[in-house]
Amino acid sequence: MAATLDDVARKVGCSTATVSRVVNGTGQVAEAMRLAILAAVQEVGYRAPRVEARRREERAEAAAAAPLRLVQVVLHSDQPRERIAIAAGGLEVTSEGPVAAADLLAAGDGAASSFHRDIVDGMLDELGRWGWRALLVPNRDLLDPAFLAELRASPAQGILLTGSASPHLDAFLAACPAPVVLVDQRPAHPPGNPVVGIDGPAGIALAFAHLAGLGHRDIGFLTGREDNFAYRERELAFRACMAGLGQPVREEWIYRGPNLITAASAWLGGRLGRPDRPTALLCSNDLLALGCLRAAASCSVSIPGRLSVVGFDGIAAAAAVTPALTTVEVPTCEMGRQAVRLLMAAVQCPPVAPSWSELRVRPSLVVRASTAPPAG
Repeated sequence: MAATLDDVARKVGCSTATVSRVVNGTGQVAEAMRLAILAAVQEVGYRAPRVEARRREERAEAAAAAPLRLVQVVLHSDQPRERIAIAAGGLEVTSEGPVAAADLLAAGDGAASSFHRDIVDGMLDELGRWGWRALLVPNRDLLDPAFLAELRASPAQGILLTGSASPHLDAFLAACPAPVVLVDQRPAHPPGNPVVGIDGPAGIALAFAHLAGLGHRDIGFLTGREDNFAYRERELAFRACMAGLGQPVREEWIYRGPNLITAASAWLGGRLGRPDRPTALLCSNDLLALGCLRAAASCSVSIPGRLSVVGFDGIAAAAAVTPALTTVEVPTCEMGRQAVRLLMAAVQCPPVAPSWSELRVRPSLVVRASTAPPAG
């Protein structure tokens, strides 16, 4: 008489349902139990009915035939990086030059890359919800031939691109073999690929209203690289806010330069000793704001007693420094999730998906200890 599931179950001391799950591969079973059941199957000579065997074969065939659901997540950076640490003596900054591509996704540097890593975390979380896999690709040159060859050879059905702005973005998009969604990026000649960005003007308006509400009128502005659309837009928003307040913009109080703490600190350090200086500074990103805090500490200028500072982005270091930084916080993880949803529309419904769209997340103001009414 042929052995049955009951025979295997009695041999092991478990239920027939557990045996069935192991034999048919249809559920989770503890590894020790699974091995015991497989051994008992051999001992009693159990053979699965032909129908069940055919079902297992069909499941294996379906899995093999299912399309690979894969997205390439590209994190681009061609900018120098500063490694920062919060110590008892203040903010410690180590300049490291251009970051190696393999280090872009490494955690623990506390620098600007943490902003984009949070975006990547949101992407990975949302891709998992859709049942898709991600291939993380760090990059320093969007037009690198080896990098482009890998993209073309990849079975990925879509690309998510985030990181620092690149002058080669349009050429990269033209060379891409799959749909691309841009996050915190903007091509020079839209319309083009879908974009997930930040409502920078709204964030600047929130920060400016906070400073103006405290009584500040002499306000300076620190912006980043001029080839970055987001920073140019934030500066224009600042100028509009100053005009709305009836205040002139003092050009000598405008910083344009690298997004480096040391660069912003050096710029401000040369101005803090002057009697004619701003009472508040609004920055287009948190790194520049951290540079302001560093310069003030070096020059013994109290914050917020003699100078108020507001950042933009909401990186983790903003809450860890002393004084804690008032900043415009960006929902970075949500940016990553929204990008995945746009890519799913482009990949799964190409006939009806729009070829171009722009979605902007709305930031919020987080008030901490770096702002107060002007002295006197």
